[in-house]
Amino acid sequence: MKEKTKKITLTAIGIFFITFGIFAMDFSIYRSNWGWVLWLCYWGMIIIGFGILTKNSYLILSQLNMLAIPLIFWNIDFFYFLIKKKVFGESATIFFRK
Repeated sequence: MKEKTKKITLTAIGIFFITFGIFAMDFSIYRSNWGWVLWLCYWGMIIIGFGILTKNSYLILSQLNMLAIPLIFWNIDFFYFLIKKKVFGESATIFFRK
């Protein structure tokens, strides 16, 4: 019974990731921001979803590394700008535009 619950849960999570990634791309097209379709985070969600469904841990791990490493630098830039009110790397300044 435990295995069946685990399989159903993983399948639901995989389908959620794929659906949410496709929805995000579709929403970017709806907003006429075609460049957002190429964002790595949207594609990464879909690929992670397929990795969960196929139980391919290397695929999941590679996507998590590809998404987490740039996110670390973005967070450093974001919090530096938030605290110091100075530009550090300019990747997070788009968030604070008026």
